[in-house]
Amino acid sequence: FPEIAQVLQMVNYAPMKAVFAAFKKKDVHNSLQGFGVLYPSVEDSLLAGTIWNSSIFSGRCPADEILTTSFIGGMKHPEYTRLSDTTLLNRTIQQLKKDLEIDGDPTFVHISGWDKAIPQYDLVLKSAKISIVPLKEKNIFFSSNWTSSIALSACIKNARQLASEL
Repeated sequence: FPEIAQVLQMVNYAPMKAVFAAFKKKDVHNSLQGFGVLYPSVEDSLLAGTIWNSSIFSGRCPADEILTTSFIGGMKHPEYTRLSDTTLLNRTIQQLKKDLEIDGDPTFVHISGWDKAIPQYDLVLKSAKISIVPLKEKNIFFSSNWTSSIALSACIKNARQLASEL
């Protein structure tokens, strides 16, 4: 199926980096009540958004700390993912300290990245979805982050549903 492989290889993905940072609670002068923060493009922020992991998921870090995950890149700023890890870490920590009113240094930092993180729901993806439909007749099935939803929970649900059908 080389023609289908060619279409699938053309699916556009946005690159993304994630910076994980933990801080002592005593150094954070913001209640961090809620999910996190999204940065609108008009703010010209390095960060696309930050999840306050320890506010929404228990047991993610020691009780006297907070844990955040900040996302960088995406289709609006893919060039940000090409900055050095040192630059990304320093700028992320600087922005978190300012925005979340943190006056201490992180107790933990880690960075991860994905060149193909978020599939783009464009005409190429529409073509890819159309191209795989006839493969069902040949017992070839797809379950991915672009066949239904990019959300991890939806990917797991759809994979389980497909597995049960097989």
